[in-house]
Amino acid sequence: LSPLFKRPGSTSGMALDPAADRHGQSPFVTGIRPSMVVGDSGVASETPGSGGLRMLVTGFVEGRFDWRSLTDGELFQSGERDRFQDALLEFSSTSDDGRRSLGARAAAFATGEVGDNYQLTLRVDTEKDPTRRLFNDIRPEEAYDVFGDASATLFEAQSKGRVFGAVSRGGSYLMYGDYNTSTYDSQQLLGRYSRTLNGVLHQYESERAGFRAFASRDRFQQIVDEIPAMGISGPYALSRADGLLNSERVEIITRDRNQPGVILDIQPLERFTDYTIEPFTGRLVFRRPIASLDDDLNPISIRVSYESEASGESFWVYGADGQAALTDRISLGAGFVRDDSPRDRFDLFSANAGVALGENTWLSGEFARSDREVSESGNAMRVELRHASEDVDLRWFYLAADSTFQNPSAGVGVGRTEMGLEGSARVAEKTSLLAEVIRSEDDRTDATLTGGRVALRRMFGERFNGQLSFRHASEEGMPGGDATALDDVNALGIRLETEATENGTLFGEFEQDVTDSDARRLVLGGDYRVLERMRLYARHEFLSTLQGPYTLGRGSDRNSTVFGVSADYREGQSVFSEYRAGNGISGRGAHAAIGLRNQWELDEGIRVHATVERVSPMDSVGSGAALAVTGGLELTTSPVWKATLRGEYRATELQDHVLGTLGYARKLSDQFTILAQSIGSKVLNGGAFYERTRLGLAYRGADRGGLYALARYEHRTDEDSQAPEGALDHKAHIFSTHVNLRPLEGLTARAQWAAKFATDRVEGQKIEQSAQLLSGRATVDLSTRLDLGIVGRTLIGEGRGRYGLGVDLGVNIGGDLRLGLGYNWFGFTDDDLSLDEYTDKGFFIDLGWRFDESLFGLGDDDDRRVGEDRRR
Repeated sequence: LSPLFKRPGSTSGMALDPAADRHGQSPFVTGIRPSMVVGDSGVASETPGSGGLRMLVTGFVEGRFDWRSLTDGELFQSGERDRFQDALLEFSSTSDDGRRSLGARAAAFATGEVGDNYQLTLRVDTEKDPTRRLFNDIRPEEAYDVFGDASATLFEAQSKGRVFGAVSRGGSYLMYGDYNTSTYDSQQLLGRYSRTLNGVLHQYESERAGFRAFASRDRFQQIVDEIPAMGISGPYALSRADGLLNSERVEIITRDRNQPGVILDIQPLERFTDYTIEPFTGRLVFRRPIASLDDDLNPISIRVSYESEASGESFWVYGADGQAALTDRISLGAGFVRDDSPRDRFDLFSANAGVALGENTWLSGEFARSDREVSESGNAMRVELRHASEDVDLRWFYLAADSTFQNPSAGVGVGRTEMGLEGSARVAEKTSLLAEVIRSEDDRTDATLTGGRVALRRMFGERFNGQLSFRHASEEGMPGGDATALDDVNALGIRLETEATENGTLFGEFEQDVTDSDARRLVLGGDYRVLERMRLYARHEFLSTLQGPYTLGRGSDRNSTVFGVSADYREGQSVFSEYRAGNGISGRGAHAAIGLRNQWELDEGIRVHATVERVSPMDSVGSGAALAVTGGLELTTSPVWKATLRGEYRATELQDHVLGTLGYARKLSDQFTILAQSIGSKVLNGGAFYERTRLGLAYRGADRGGLYALARYEHRTDEDSQAPEGALDHKAHIFSTHVNLRPLEGLTARAQWAAKFATDRVEGQKIEQSAQLLSGRATVDLSTRLDLGIVGRTLIGEGRGRYGLGVDLGVNIGGDLRLGLGYNWFGFTDDDLSLDEYTDKGFFIDLGWRFDESLFGLGDDDDRRVGEDRRR
């Protein structure tokens, strides 16, 4: 039917920041918490450590025996059936005739102090959860996205497998679970390896050294997509729709417009805070527009690294890297990675070194080598020299990568050699000398660009400055391999800049080639700081080329216009608590569900953004003209409601596209909370249209014995006449409701109703589908030791149905040990099949035992007394 009908996965224990490891940080950024209580206020309180052995423990052990009336061969439909409880599959045994089965399960979670400054976290569950994902987290797109209170939903012990374990001390730790192998160490660029895996990760840190090692055995293969930004939020389509959810690592990459093999900036993004990935289509949608050009007109792209699960046998992926400061001036590092995929084994080696040549001078270098089984080996190397003092600022770099070098996580341009020198020096009190030299080589086409620029900058008073410059460039070779030398660029330039106000600047720049009157460059722009962390900016460039200022006159003219609002974010900022709606909506849930984003605050609780981006070649070349206009409003002025509104429009010569989102969350009363979200994406002039509208409602009774209810409605529209798998025209209405009621002391009743009504049009023919799920469960305490339960459910639709009914009588043998005896009926019907129905029935025996830290004497005195009283 839909993921709404899946059995919800259990959540064990507590959580750290679920996105921390995605940014190359330790997965224990805040340290493992020894004890935590999370209440309706959503505030976590920690119990201070006292040394010794102090743990929070919870767990259970269960055994079950089933005796069915039918054998497996007599059952029409195989697989799990509608029993009183889900079948135990991982540790189970079935008789030869299929009538008798025996299963067991054990699960436990523990966290806390195990010694002086040591922290331990452990989760074990012998029964594999089919819904568990890498970095298991909240799922606002697939399940209930509002629960009616502001308690924080936390996820610790994140592991796709049955086991998670971690022990840490300070910045060092050893863990088994989900992790990302990448770091953002400036010393490691070519050898950077970004994978999201499940396995063992070890990190050691001291004052002078750091070491990381990892190993994983699975069937994951890495996919890396780099998508040019379009000036809008999306949607951006990934190359693969079968990527593992939560395995993605999304980064905003800014490349040098003159040297495309050089990355100027990498900005990692956080899921839910910065973007979402639709689980059904794999399309990427950001919380804010992603500009195609930065303030200096350098191209921006979106790099997404994610995992896809391949078929076949599991294989090993492992590696290690380390950095050490040999002296106060010298550091060395090295790394190694091996991917033993049977399709294409991959090895990556890297080494780096850094030397402080003086108080203000640094020299660093790195070498990397990749080796694939199905292709040639490739090398890459980079060297950088940096000097920064009061009067002189100098940077020189060299970067070269063979065309056979393969490491998509590095992001360098393969088959290219890039060199550059840039610097400034003060020659007088108000006069500075600026210089820049570049050389860019494409080894595959033998095309070479060499250029340089020198400028004299002079201050005039307190608010004005001017520059006189000369630029020279020469280029040999063409993309097709023609070695013909092109005309040199020799351009004179002038730039004037003024601080028009204390918070704003204006500037203009003009360059003219001295030999080619048609080769020129004109730039006008300015910026204005509205608030401390927010500024408006605008920039327009007319350039008689499609490449950059070092290729004036080469090709067609281009106009580029960029206007927008920019904010200087604090590194790693992620504020959820300010979005609590009257103790009814958690901050993180609001982020995930309706796209709240802590950005550009005009006034308390009012945030806006707006961008205009236009790129217009004078001749019809390449992708042609493009215009992107976006705007958004976020309101958080009230303690009981929050809202967001966003609209975007992008026009190109190929198609026009609009995207709109609307989000609203409100605490209607002390009991009612509502949350609504709608997103629509439309390619104009008969193109694809996608829409998702969701409405969630939560009701929580005033006391623990009252009524609790969750309801959700979703409408989906998918229309695409040119879809790869064929014309698509799909509409669906999905409903889901859960109710929990405790009318009497000792009596708890639960009910669920879910339905899906869908319409598809195939070759003009209308096809309607519907299905409904109805289930109920009641549990009553007959005495302090006896309890009785009954459960029933039915799934119907299109002339066929499944049903189940079960009863269970339980007795508390002693302490936390319970023995259950029950009987199950379940069956299947289909009007179109000769077998009208089957009914399978039989007895089951269930033995379960639960425990916590008081059993082992690991809590404080109050914990032990409570545990002893409960067992008595």
